[in-house]
Amino acid sequence: GQLLGQPQRSKMLADYGRSILEQVATIVATIPPSSHRRVYYAQGGDGLETEPDRSFHAELIVLAGGVNVHKGGLKQRRGREKITLEQVMVYDPEVIITAERSFYNTGIQQQIWPQIRAVQSQQVYLIPNRPLNWFDRPPSMMRFLGVQWLVQKLYPHKVHLDMIKATQQFYRLFYQQDLSEKMARDILDARS
Repeated sequence: GQLLGQPQRSKMLADYGRSILEQVATIVATIPPSSHRRVYYAQGGDGLETEPDRSFHAELIVLAGGVNVHKGGLKQRRGREKITLEQVMVYDPEVIITAERSFYNTGIQQQIWPQIRAVQSQQVYLIPNRPLNWFDRPPSMMRFLGVQWLVQKLYPHKVHLDMIKATQQFYRLFYQQDLSEKMARDILDARS
């Protein structure tokens, strides 16, 4: 903010970010650790690339009260560690999130993916990506929306965030764009 001559705006955006993280942390604190949902972050066209739990690429899973099923640290800075479908079966996650539209649309129906608990219970979610991925790549301010979106997906019966209004507020603050309800819905529906 100082560098760009916008100290008030940068403070407003930083305050917003802190507020969102505090809000989500308060929500997560009400969920017993034994009830935290097990999440697999599927990357790549076949869904067999992922991030370990200590990767900054996957930190929203923990911030949203989930448990990343793939443990460990980054083996290479870029992440996207290759694993096998058998390993995913062993993990048997309750929820799968992905930014890969082709995997979401067709890959999840192939091979033995339909035997995974998350697929059987229709708990596979496509991460919104406009104007940037809300979760990762690149890690950006979009994560403030992403963490709200993810906590809502993980705990829909406990968390009652209005993601339409949250999306509208975020776009107004960060992009000075007033979104209609339809525009916000379209952005949230990453399939379109």
